[in-house]
Amino acid sequence: MHQQGVIYRDLKLENVMMSPSGHIKITDFGMCKIDLGNGLRTNSVVGTSEYLPPEILMRTQYTFSVDWWTYGIVLYEMLCGEHPFYSEDKETLYRVI
Repeated sequence: MHQQGVIYRDLKLENVMMSPSGHIKITDFGMCKIDLGNGLRTNSVVGTSEYLPPEILMRTQYTFSVDWWTYGIVLYEMLCGEHPFYSEDKETLYRVI
């Protein structure tokens, strides 16, 4: 997707599915930003609270790095069985991120 200029911005376990043939599929492309090639950046505040990367929380311009952040969160969840920054209080959650 990145090679096509698309930032996904909503990677989470709920959006990762496995096909009957065993291939991993990503679903729910509603928060994607398209046509973001050639070093262009965006600053939209979108995503799921527990998966928001620091760039989005700080409301700075960002590029594909936000997808790599959420990919790391998903891997951590798969390996450890819990979210690395979880808190029921959103202010605490955002502070630790």
